[in-house]
Amino acid sequence: GAGLKLQELKPSRESEAGIDVLVVRGQILNVTEGDRPVPMIRVALLDADGNVVQQVIVPPIKNQLKGGDVIGFKARIKNPQPLARRLDVTFVAAEDDGTKKKAH
Repeated sequence: GAGLKLQELKPSRESEAGIDVLVVRGQILNVTEGDRPVPMIRVALLDADGNVVQQVIVPPIKNQLKGGDVIGFKARIKNPQPLARRLDVTFVAAEDDGTKKKAH
């Protein structure tokens, strides 16, 4: 996400058909004057030691963002892990789409 900034991150808890859902909303700002490609967004829940206990990858609503423009995003994590202590929101490189599973 070179030239892009994640901002206004707002996590909230919701219930959907009796299922606990963590909803993370935020904005992506293009801090440059030119058009920038917008990568996928990774929202990860980390435990007290900084290990990822749960994550979701979401596509942006636009894959290109004009200079100075802002778009919103929303990620949903169903049944968030009780071990989660911290939230980490980052961009994901195209070759790292999160489909590769790490051994625990």
